[in-house]
Amino acid sequence: MDHNGNGTFKDEVIYHLNNSANTAFKNGTDLNEFDFLAQRKSANPFYVADFDGYLRYLGRTCV
Repeated sequence: MDHNGNGTFKDEVIYHLNNSANTAFKNGTDLNEFDFLAQRKSANPFYVADFDGYLRYLGRTCV
C-alpha cells in the first residue's frame, strides 16, 4: 500500500464492490441513489468511481 492508501488490497475490495453492485443491479435493485457508483455501457455497467465517497456512505472518515 502506498502513502495514499492505494494498493492491491484496495483494488481487491473495489473488485468485489463492483461485482456486488452489478449482482444487485441484475436482481432489480435501483443503484442510482449511490453517488459513489458510476455507470457505463457494458455487461457489468456499475463500478465504484469514488472510493472515498463509498467510505463516507459507510460513515467512515477519509484521512
